[in-house]
Amino acid sequence: MQKGVTKTLLEYDSTLIKEGKVDLSLSLTNQELVLKSKEELPEKLRNMLVSTYSDVLEFEITNDLIILQAEKGRFDDWNNLGGGLAIKNQGVPGENCSSDPIARKGTEYYLLTAGHCFFPTGSMVYQFDETVGQEYALANEIGYDVGLIRVSGVNTLSGGRLATNGILVSNFSSSGYDNSFNRTADVYEGLPVCKSGYQTNHTCGVIIEKYDTMVDDNGNILNVVLVEGTGANYSTGGDSGGITISNNTEGVGSHAVLGTHSGGVDTTTATYGAFTRIVDTMRIYGVDIHVSSTSARIVY
Repeated sequence: MQKGVTKTLLEYDSTLIKEGKVDLSLSLTNQELVLKSKEELPEKLRNMLVSTYSDVLEFEITNDLIILQAEKGRFDDWNNLGGGLAIKNQGVPGENCSSDPIARKGTEYYLLTAGHCFFPTGSMVYQFDETVGQEYALANEIGYDVGLIRVSGVNTLSGGRLATNGILVSNFSSSGYDNSFNRTADVYEGLPVCKSGYQTNHTCGVIIEKYDTMVDDNGNILNVVLVEGTGANYSTGGDSGGITISNNTEGVGSHAVLGTHSGGVDTTTATYGAFTRIVDTMRIYGVDIHVSSTSARIVY
């Protein structure tokens, strides 16, 4: 339904979305779509929407709009930060990784990724041509492949940055994020999971080891969860840092964030991936994960 409303808006007048005149959000609490606009919608457009989506669509007039980012791919610049986007270190080609969800501690916001994506520590990170922030902390030396990028205001994006619970599942989505999550969770062996990264996109598998280890390029022994993929290629270089979520069929917004993708390997008979548990990240850094369907404007 979210995609259907967006399609109707684009077909009626594409500038409504592209120029930030409307914002469509999903309220999990009230189980409804909320279409915000700066002024009353044209009567014809409103009637078109009501005739199809009257049971789930609410209208609201407000001056405080969060711009819906339509027609976005992983390599585009996103105001709305979430999981599965492409990021790069200091804007250097070949140093690309993927993004995990947004974490918050006090008034500070952090974009999560894999710790081994940091090079060197303290560098600026881009998403994708715009600065998203600076490498703030990584836990590899204490056994966890996760890093925090402190989100900063050093960019030219109109509207600044926002924390969302979005996941980009497809390589390209015409309506912004095409999935989302509403909670964090620990894991268990036998749990079906999926990960989203910019190289292999959305791939799935099953957890076969809750407590496993791997070694990074600096010789750090890392605590990871081992996943056996169900397809031909669970992950490859560049997927590191991407979001790992529970794999269920309950629809948008019902997934749980499980961890930060760390890497993978293919053998002649199977494909595997590994990730750092989100519960470990939250414990180490004392952060909360932005799981709300309401986007939060990041104030620098």
